Amino acid sequence: MSNAPFWTKYPRFFRARNTPVTTRSALLILFCTYLLIVPVPNSSDIIAASLACGLLTILASLLLTTTAQFIVTKRALSSIQFYPPDNKLTSGEAATCAISTQHDIKLIPGLCLELKPLCSQSGIVLPTLKISNGLQAKAPLAFEISTPHRGNWEIHGLRCSVGDLAGLFKLSWQIPLETSIVSVPPPLTGSLLPLISSTQRAGDALNDTIHRLGDPFDIKPYHPSDGIKKIIWKAFAKSGQLLSRHPEPSMTPEGFVAIFVLARPEDDQICAKALSYIESLKELNLDLALCCEGQKGRAVGHDYASSQDLLVDSTWDATSSDEISIQADLQLLFDTCSAQGVALNLRKIGIFCSGSRLANPDDSSLIKGVISWFDERQIEPVFFLTDPKISIGEKASLKEKVSSIFVESSLAPERASSRNLYESFLSTCVGKQWEVFV
Repeated sequence: MSNAPFWTKYPRFFRARNTPVTTRSALLILFCTYLLIVPVPNSSDIIAASLACGLLTILASLLLTTTAQFIVTKRALSSIQFYPPDNKLTSGEAATCAISTQHDIKLIPGLCLELKPLCSQSGIVLPTLKISNGLQAKAPLAFEISTPHRGNWEIHGLRCSVGDLAGLFKLSWQIPLETSIVSVPPPLTGSLLPLISSTQRAGDALNDTIHRLGDPFDIKPYHPSDGIKKIIWKAFAKSGQLLSRHPEPSMTPEGFVAIFVLARPEDDQICAKALSYIESLKELNLDLALCCEGQKGRAVGHDYASSQDLLVDSTWDATSSDEISIQADLQLLFDTCSAQGVALNLRKIGIFCSGSRLANPDDSSLIKGVISWFDERQIEPVFFLTDPKISIGEKASLKEKVSSIFVESSLAPERASSRNLYESFLSTCVGKQWEVFV
């Protein structure tokens, strides 16, 4: 026989039913039934009979009142409207929402109305609004909400319930809604990260005649295609060998910047760092292509606004990303560079990643997949990291040392393993001469 709990074997019996009877009223009904069955017939107890009949009369009247209020209120709330914040909400900060109705709602004294927005995603703080004085038509009922991180939080319904203040009877129903609350990473100003150019171009190939970079100072053996003007005649007069000048390679800001962001829902800090970096590129009029974890075919970000929208829309898909999906997202970035004609000259890609993920054993294989993708295409990643939660030089606290005397703790081995993973990643970057900025 199965050892599963009884309520899991018979889910239909234990599913939520819209019955007005609560636990308190059920206990009162059982108590009244006991009085009518045991004390009253056996001893003709007038006090027990009066108490039981009085309680049952009160419960029946309260039930009829609650049911009537439920019918009227449900009809009045059929045209309810939910107003999300006017602007995008910053994660971690409170914002004001509002609810309004097209009809007046009057409540019988002793009854109250409860309203609670329902979100498809967990983690957001949504309050339960308790109303006992009624609502006026078109009068907004304001309340505050806050989100733990960025994302497009879908409000799919509003749970309503009418009940008495004593909690004896309650009738609930749900009103479907189709709206959302957009939460963005907190802004980060004053980015001090160095600017990189993902492409390498020759100086004389630039069409800018004012800021001419990459002058022809490099020397190579002469080729007829170079033209007579590039021949170094002084060198020919001394050595008798034809040499010509050609433009030196120029890694210039006047180029193309490719960025990839590794960010799970809790990685708002790295998203803010990437957006601040994009804001600093605006002054130099650089072309930008940004992809991120959980992209799944979404449009590539080409400026601050589109990059912010991409990081917000991909939040929930990033939770289920793995090595294969991230390599597919990186391939989309490479295909975008190919479509813009810079894939052949693509030399560097900026990678924004949380330092804590590099110290996480679960993400170690994921990072190895990213490194192998760059090795196969001979592209140099430039890592922009945040400080890991477990630093390399971190020591155990006094509390941990004392507790380890009495209870064996697994925290120290986990911290050592995390430090080793982070150090291994940094040593890999040093061996491959990859740039890392923390």
